[in-house]
Amino acid sequence: MHKRQRWKLRGVVLGGGAALAIAGASLFYYRELGKRYSLRSDVVPSSSALTVLGSSVEVETNGDTVLVEGGTEVESSSPLSGEYVTYETFDLPHSLIHVIRIAPDAPVTIQPVVDPDGLEKLEVLAEQQGAIAAINGGFFDPNNQQTTSYVTIAGTLVLDPEQNRGLMENPNVSTYLPRILNRAEFRRYQCATANGLETDYAIAAHNRLIPSGCQLMDALGAGPALLPEFRGEAEAFIDATSNRDALGASRPNARSGLGITPDGTILLIMAAQRPPVGDVAVSPTGVSLFELAQIMADLGAEQGMNLDGGSSSSLYYDGTTYYGRLDVSGNEIRRSVKSVLVVTKNNGMQAPSF
Repeated sequence: MHKRQRWKLRGVVLGGGAALAIAGASLFYYRELGKRYSLRSDVVPSSSALTVLGSSVEVETNGDTVLVEGGTEVESSSPLSGEYVTYETFDLPHSLIHVIRIAPDAPVTIQPVVDPDGLEKLEVLAEQQGAIAAINGGFFDPNNQQTTSYVTIAGTLVLDPEQNRGLMENPNVSTYLPRILNRAEFRRYQCATANGLETDYAIAAHNRLIPSGCQLMDALGAGPALLPEFRGEAEAFIDATSNRDALGASRPNARSGLGITPDGTILLIMAAQRPPVGDVAVSPTGVSLFELAQIMADLGAEQGMNLDGGSSSSLYYDGTTYYGRLDVSGNEIRRSVKSVLVVTKNNGMQAPSF
């Protein structure tokens, strides 16, 4: 995997991690795929210097020199949306990987939103909620616009695939229905602890019991689960005995997914297809489901799941929407969707600065 390494200007302290640089009055941190080196104000003085040396980045901190090898790109950018939600991209030969990270202590809520009247574009639903970031969500039937994934919001089931006659009465999937109705979902719990109520996020099968002391607030279904193990067959996306492969798991395509790291960081990931080079089409482009799982693991996720992909793949950040699927001419396919996940600031959180 090609690593795009960069410095980004940021006026906040992430806390924890390895201290790297302050240049003048500006705060910098260094990222590479799967790792994050963060600045701590207590160990880096304002006099620290950042120097670019060919293919390396040399950082002087407290009189000690730290050498970061193999830098391929050094740049600064305008402030990110806040100190807790960040966006970056990584280059692969056949895909551009968009990644949004939500820190575990972020004063934000990650929850599903649906269009009550049918389908809507990601950015419309995101902007209606004043979202910092968003990604497309669960599966739906484009023919009848009915959901094939469960969605729960504020403790209430708002989208129920069992109400979709096109699914429930389809003879081609009748033998798979118990597994289709028990696919992976992204959950938000509110749990009672010694310190009061706390929010916890998890990926679980739809029929999995809610943990003791917790209340299920929101859930968005899709699947299959990708980490810690691939559950394509368990969730009836794949059946080797009948050559069933509902998602083209081994074929490159635009993909969307989310992961959770051991420290609770949430990753929203969208793998976009590559446009043609001149008059030459680069086909097929995108990533397979197995490559998406590996990308999640490389980024540090221990839990991961697939979301609706292909023409539905889309990701929103800082007022910009990135679409994943391209037509034969290399133009973005801007498909409306049934459900999305949005990242919104909690009450009392300072509005993000762009």
